Amino acid sequence: MLVSGDVVMCRLFVFGQHEFEKDNKLSKEIRISPSEGINHWVTVFVDDNERLLIAAKTGTVPPETRNINTTAYDQTRGLAKFVVIEANDDGGGYAQGERMPSGCLVKARRLKENGDYDPQGELISFYTSGPGNIIDESFIQKVGHKNMITNFV
Repeated sequence: MLVSGDVVMCRLFVFGQHEFEKDNKLSKEIRISPSEGINHWVTVFVDDNERLLIAAKTGTVPPETRNINTTAYDQTRGLAKFVVIEANDDGGGYAQGERMPSGCLVKARRLKENGDYDPQGELISFYTSGPGNIIDESFIQKVGHKNMITNFV
């Protein structure tokens, strides 16, 4: 099991996508999703007020939906080192009215090329257990460990 401070590498880290947040923005966190392939798109509904504003400016009424590319494929990510900053049971939940079992959600931050911690390094997340799109830990190479300092507020 991965724990905070583990330094890891995985060739499957190349397959990622941005999470889609409210206000039609993409998150900075990259969700690793190897079984979903390279290209990721999300269809979102365009608010009626936004459609009216666009129509007033352009003279053309836009469609009710818009496709947004959430792809975050990056070949360098498969060769980079990441430090695990969090590895927790996410507690499961409900999807389409069905109870989903819990899984281990891992968050890791990309290290600098020299191996130093970078607080602004790329943040990735992935599951090592649970339903759906997981990365089996046998594909993840542990290459070291860093002592992490935790601040409590």
